[in-house]
Amino acid sequence: MRMCFTSVLLGVLLVSTAACQSGQVRVAPTPSHSPSRVDPTPGGWVPPVATPPAAPMSDLEQAVAARLGKQVAREGLDLQYVACPPWPGKAPHRMTCLGYLDGLTANIRVRLSRLTGGAVSFRARLANGLIATAELERKLRADGFHHVDCGDHQAYPAVRGRKVVCRVTRNGQQRFVVATVTNRSGAVMIRGY
Repeated sequence: MRMCFTSVLLGVLLVSTAACQSGQVRVAPTPSHSPSRVDPTPGGWVPPVATPPAAPMSDLEQAVAARLGKQVAREGLDLQYVACPPWPGKAPHRMTCLGYLDGLTANIRVRLSRLTGGAVSFRARLANGLIATAELERKLRADGFHHVDCGDHQAYPAVRGRKVVCRVTRNGQQRFVVATVTNRSGAVMIRGY
């Protein structure tokens, strides 16, 4: 099974799964922080916290959560629960499940297929991107910024036009950069604040 998780280069790494293609981002110069400006709060827009259901997951949901959970963990995310519609037992079959990741929800596309001998296999991928804060901060540090803070949430939804503000330090000066989501897969454009 191959799951699709691509990194978007800004170099900002994001959990980006739509069509398994890297998005293009442009980096604008970052001006130094002006002391007369009011400092923005690091972070971005987050919808109300989504709490996973209390019901136990089915065997299929557990299998999807185990495989997909390992993939998103590499991006600093925790897949806590997967809720799928009832599976009619047929393959091939496609379904959309709902994943609960660090207080956010994301659609998961699941494609089941029948193997030789009757066994069933599946592929699963996130249908919409999330901006993984840990990866965003790690990449900004790799780009020469220090003391990077992109907010308290583990992830932000990839809603086009939404912004994530990061407080950074470079050459001893505090600055702010803004990652603006350019598409639902999670591609962003970074600009100085």
